[in-house]
Amino acid sequence: MLFSIGNSLFTIIGYWISRQKKTCQIQTDYYARLVSIHATLCTCVWLLSAQFHARDTIVSERLDYFGAGAMIFYTLYLTLYRNFPTYSKYLLPSVLVAYW
Repeated sequence: MLFSIGNSLFTIIGYWISRQKKTCQIQTDYYARLVSIHATLCTCVWLLSAQFHARDTIVSERLDYFGAGAMIFYTLYLTLYRNFPTYSKYLLPSVLVAYW
């Protein structure tokens, strides 16, 4: 449980530091929004994971597992968008099909 809370905390800290430094050029505003959504999603998933390990119920288990799956596939989408921006219109449908 403490590791999940720690991961959530360091996700927030890392996002704040990356927003303040401005050392790396982010390609577009769209990519900056994707990174913001990713940080928010990861923070929520780590908190759901901490809640699941604190109180093991059916609802918390489902929230933990589906949240982890969503985080993995969103990270996949973000990675593919970062590496292949010219194919961006094909990435989201392909990741959604893979998730389904």
